[in-house]
Amino acid sequence: MILINMKNSHKIIFSIMLFTTILFGSKANTQTNEGNVILTVKEIKKRNRAGCQRLGNIYGYCEWIVILRVDNKRNTPLNYFCSNLKLNKKNYEICFGKNKKSVFLESKDYKHVILNLNVLTNYKNNNNKPKVKFSKISIY
Repeated sequence: MILINMKNSHKIIFSIMLFTTILFGSKANTQTNEGNVILTVKEIKKRNRAGCQRLGNIYGYCEWIVILRVDNKRNTPLNYFCSNLKLNKKNYEICFGKNKKSVFLESKDYKHVILNLNVLTNYKNNNNKPKVKFSKISIY
């Protein structure tokens, strides 16, 4: 049986709130919002972990990929945009829909994009899980 002194109960409640904020507030689900276009990193993983362990890097199974959700909250379609990708400590500029003549994303819609880090940034397959962050969205 645990007895709680009522004089110190606010300290205990505050400690529990602080612990849960630290524990659940530091998710890997990073989000960038600029100009009503939202980029959310949903997952960073190997393309096919089981296939990678069983067969090796055949068919690109061991490549690191980022599953990115792009939300267009604007009232107009999104033709193309660019964003800065910070991969561990290196910065890259990545553009979406730049070479298309059609609309990349309709207004009030979303799309999931899979980014292959080996192809885009030459990130090696045998490296540790990368830290990925997007910033500064430029809309065109």
